[in-house]
Amino acid sequence: NTEFREYVQKARQESKSGLIPDQDFVKLFSNLPELQMLNEDLLRDFEARIENWSNTKKISDVIVRKGPYLKLYTVYIRDFSAMNFHFEECCSRYHKFGKLVKEFEKLPRCQHLKLQHYMLKPVQRLPQYRLLLEDYLKHLDPESEDFDDTTQALNIVSEAAEHANNTVKQGDKFQRMLRLQSRVGDWELIKPGRELVKEGELHKISRKGVGSRYFILLSDCLLYT
Repeated sequence: NTEFREYVQKARQESKSGLIPDQDFVKLFSNLPELQMLNEDLLRDFEARIENWSNTKKISDVIVRKGPYLKLYTVYIRDFSAMNFHFEECCSRYHKFGKLVKEFEKLPRCQHLKLQHYMLKPVQRLPQYRLLLEDYLKHLDPESEDFDDTTQALNIVSEAAEHANNTVKQGDKFQRMLRLQSRVGDWELIKPGRELVKEGELHKISRKGVGSRYFILLSDCLLYT
């Protein structure tokens, strides 16, 4: 996030063309700056707790305190597909920017990995937290002073992960509904409470032969075109 942003900003200042428009450049990062701040805070708290482990032998309360901020991941996960598509589009549309990305990926700090590999990291973070907490809880004695906080932290992380997944699913469904609305024309497909159940092409057999129809099954009606 920071290193790539600074790398591109420096190149933009040195380039007469600017490499990439401001609005496209900003869209590349979604809410990564906020996520970085959250993770820097978590790292500081974890390191401080480890240094003072002999005095306070618990660590899960750090996640409990930061619990409300884990919703930042929902925003990133929700926007991830669009952000990834935008990144590829910018690399293709702005050739100098695409060339700069390849140059950055060759630097030792990238360890021979593509930038999109690192863009995926925040998407994987909540499931990783959940697995770590589940494993940690298995090895804790119920009488441990960290047992209750670990149980609470696991619930918080699991709820945040589930909320993020549901947000993505709802976003995908809405995009499909928008696409189908253009297919059916003036008929009001999108209504509050109406959900898409299934869609697909079926063949209708009649005396005239076999004709194809596209069926749209909604929560309150069935359409075909």
